[in-house]
Amino acid sequence: MAKKDDRPNIADNNTQLVDTLDALLAKMKEMKEAQRIFATYSQEQVDKIFFAASVAANKHRIALAKMAVEETGMGIVE
Repeated sequence: MAKKDDRPNIADNNTQLVDTLDALLAKMKEMKEAQRIFATYSQEQVDKIFFAASVAANKHRIALAKMAVEETGMGIVE
């Protein structure tokens, strides 16, 4: 597994451990509300969100690749 300090910092203030059924149900309720809101977005808004996500993933591609290789024992980081 990758060392914690090698991992990209992708956490935000909303990150929390879901370790009970009540916590899971509460998180699912939040996700359903987020999905409801997201479904109202225009294609332009969706494109902007996915572009930002792809830029963030690209920025951390090497660290994420190293983590994947270390965790699975498969692949080569190039």
